[in-house]
Parts: sequence; C-alpha cells; structure tokens
Amino acid sequence: MTAPGARSRLAGAALFAACLALGVEFLVPPLAGSVAAAALAPSFGPGAEVRVDVRGSGFRLLEGRAEEVRVEARRAVVGGLPVSQLSGSLYGVRLDPLSPWRGGRPALRAVTRSRATFRISQGDIARWLAERGARARAAGQDGWFEAPSVTIGDGWIEVRGTAHYLGAALPVAARGRIVAEAQESALAFRFDELTVGGRAVPAALANAVFQLLGGGARVQFNLGSLPLQVTGVELSSGWATVTAAGGAWAAPSGATAAAPLGRAVL
Repeated sequence: MTAPGARSRLAGAALFAACLALGVEFLVPPLAGSVAAAALAPSFGPGAEVRVDVRGSGFRLLEGRAEEVRVEARRAVVGGLPVSQLSGSLYGVRLDPLSPWRGGRPALRAVTRSRATFRISQGDIARWLAERGARARAAGQDGWFEAPSVTIGDGWIEVRGTAHYLGAALPVAARGRIVAEAQESALAFRFDELTVGGRAVPAALANAVFQLLGGGARVQFNLGSLPLQVTGVELSSGWATVTAAGGAWAAPSGATAAAPLGRAVL
C-alpha cells in the first residue's frame, strides 16, 4: 500500500511532467518562429518585415524536425529586385537544432519540397531599373536606362525611359511579356513592340539583338540555397505575380555543411 506522502510525490511528479509537456508543445513553436524570423530578416534586405510560422510538435522541433516553415515578408529584396510581398513554405524540414547554441543561425539540413509566391508591383520594377541605371552610370558603364516608367496590364508590361548607349541618349518604349526561361529559375523579357528614338523596331529583331547582348538582367527566384523552378508568371493591373516550386533538397553531408536558414530561405 502506497503511503500518502509517496502518493503526493507521484502526483506532483505527474503534474510537473504534464506541465512540462504542455509548455514544450505551446512555447517551442512560436519561439522557433521568432528565432527563424530573426535569422531570416537580414536576407530580405534592410527594412523588410518578416514573419515566420513554424508548424510541428514541440518535441519534434527540439529534435530539429518541422512539418512546415511558413515565411511571409513585405518590402523584401530578392535577387536584387524589390518585392512588395512574398510568401513561401518549406515542407518536411530538418534543421540543426544546436546551431543557435553554437552562435550561428538556424541551419537547414533537408527539405521535402518548397513553394513560393512573389508579388512585384510596377513601382518595384521601375525602382529596380532606376537603381541599376544609377549604378551603371556611376561606374561609367554603357547601356543604362534613365527615368524609367513601368506600366503592367493584363498580360503585358510596358517600359518607357531614356536609353544611354554608345554615347547616345534615345527615348525608348518597349512593350512585351515576362516569361520563365526554359529549365531555369530566372525570368526574362520578351518584346512584342519596341520603339527607339521614335522609330519602330521589329519584335523579332529586338528579341534577337536583346539575346545577343546577353538578354538583360535575369532575376533568380531561388529560395536561397534551395533550387526553385518558376511555375507561372501573371501580369495584371499593376502587378506581376511569380509562382515557383522546388523538390527534395538536402545539404551536403558533414556537420558544417548545412546551409544557414538566413541564406537558404531567400
């Protein structure tokens, strides 16, 4: 027969264990999200608002396993391009749970699959073109764009401005589409109409010359170290919406090979 004191101690131990289990399940996921958000914020550029939601059992998270890591950011920068809004999810995530204790960022070891959506405004693209032009001009480079304006409609994008090339400054108006390059994670521009210095240039010639000159700047939409393929581009009412997805990924073997989460997610 159990003594009253022993029963009391057993009840206290059971209560403590239950409270500990509840604490782990309720406190660890939001804490993991806060740690991940702090690690991710620098990778989205200064001024970005980042929110991370980590889903999974608290005990599994302590083991470094998460069912899903959701990322949302506003006023981010991806591949040098301003992005007004982005949302992404990593599924079947394996993390290095000890990396924060070693003074590093949460390290990503493996992902089953991933997806992301990027919302880019016409103002984002105009700002990107202006900043590229300013850098090229400051570096004394040729082929830069000045005072760009960008308009996005249903299925098309129009860019106007002044192109500086070979010492000449010519007004340019280009209308076309943004397309995903075959078997790549980048986007490219395709001309439907082009006017340079008030003269129309055939679209086929414009695209051929554009490709010969390198095809302009390509924006990579990888999730950092996670390779993504662009699955769709929609142009509508002032916005470009880019969707992308990736399959299984694993960091190279070795304790130091896991990618820091701040780079692996955008």
